Amino acid sequence: MSKLPVLAGILVAGALIAPGLAQTAAPLSPLQIIAARQAAYDMSSATFIGMIHAVKGGGDAKAEGDSAAALAKWAKVLPTLFPAGTGQGQTTAESKAKLEIWSDRAGFDKAAENYIAQTTKLSALAEAGDTPGFTAQLGEVKNACSACHKDYKAR
Repeated sequence: MSKLPVLAGILVAGALIAPGLAQTAAPLSPLQIIAARQAAYDMSSATFIGMIHAVKGGGDAKAEGDSAAALAKWAKVLPTLFPAGTGQGQTTAESKAKLEIWSDRAGFDKAAENYIAQTTKLSALAEAGDTPGFTAQLGEVKNACSACHKDYKAR
């Protein structure tokens, strides 16, 4: 499995976030936050799909350890990328983040915690080399994504 999606994600996230960090007096704008969040979602999706293809192609879970660990790290950051003012219709940027993320923040945070738990377990299974468990856990990660998207992402 190529580590390209993970490496590309790191580079994109760094390029989008680093300028805002370098200017401590000027926080990231809502447009920058939305762009960073969308790029990170694209990279996490590519990483996830790559892991699915790898195990379907006969690959073993241990080889997917870096990708699974990167996905688990992303899961921990994800809830922080939704500050107020970055939802659908709140900026000139196109965002699919429904306003329910903020009006039902407890529900969103609970869905995010489930995603963190599922990706953390996926990473542990990869590290252990448990290919059958890893393959089954990919389905649990997908379910966690779908559950959150159902309530908090506009189609």
